[in-house]
Parts: sequence; C-alpha cells; structure tokens
Amino acid sequence: PCVLAVPTSVKPVTRPRNALVGIFRQFMMTWPLLTLFSFSVHSFALNPNFFNAIVKRHDARGLSVCAPIILGVLGIQGIHELAHWWMARRRGMRIGWPFPIPSFELGTFGSITALKSFPANRTDLFDFSISGPVAAAAS
Repeated sequence: PCVLAVPTSVKPVTRPRNALVGIFRQFMMTWPLLTLFSFSVHSFALNPNFFNAIVKRHDARGLSVCAPIILGVLGIQGIHELAHWWMARRRGMRIGWPFPIPSFELGTFGSITALKSFPANRTDLFDFSISGPVAAAAS
C-alpha cells in the first residue's frame, strides 16, 4: 500500500505510445515467465531422479513436476491482480495493466499497476491497495 497526497486538480499524465515501449512491454511480460520456470526447475534440481531424467536421459517429461509450482504462483498472482481490478472497478478507478516484476528467487516479485485515475478518497485507495494481498492470502 502507498499513500498519495496530491491536490484534486492534479491529473495523471498519459503519454503517446511508440514501438520501443511495446517491445519492452512484451519482453517484460515474458521475462517473469522464464524466471518462474527457472525457479520451479531449481526447486527440484537436487532431486537425483529429476536430475537424471533431465540431464542424463534428456527426458523433458521430468519437467512436468514443475507444473504445480508454476500454476500455483501464477494462480495466486492472478487472484491478487483480479482483486485489485475488481476493487478499482467498484470504486470507480481506472487502472492500467499489471506490469510483472521478474525474480529468480521467487519466479515473480509481483506487479506494478498504474493508476490512470486517482481515487476519490483515502478509503478508496486503501481498499484498492489491500484487496490484492487479502485475496491472495485467502486463496
């Protein structure tokens, strides 16, 4: 959660998009998926059966044990972001797409979501901010 102290006359700035921003955005949407895959493989790397299947036998089917970790992290992150989206709609706020942050330790380190309109009051901002963590913790 964060606290914004700005006068009501201030409005968010929107900038025109260019091709470079689009390419960077696509890269940043893909990169967390790669770090999440790396994190899930790393979780099983010391297991001798997993190591032998992947390295010695070149059997990619061994990677299927990584699917629950990948789906679990993506599921919790998705629930978190959907809760922010739902609360923003409920409070009349406009938000941008979540911008994921890659992390080799955790796969993904969450997302940054741009506010395209300011909340009407601090209660709306608090509700928006806390909705994601509460929904993710409840799942």
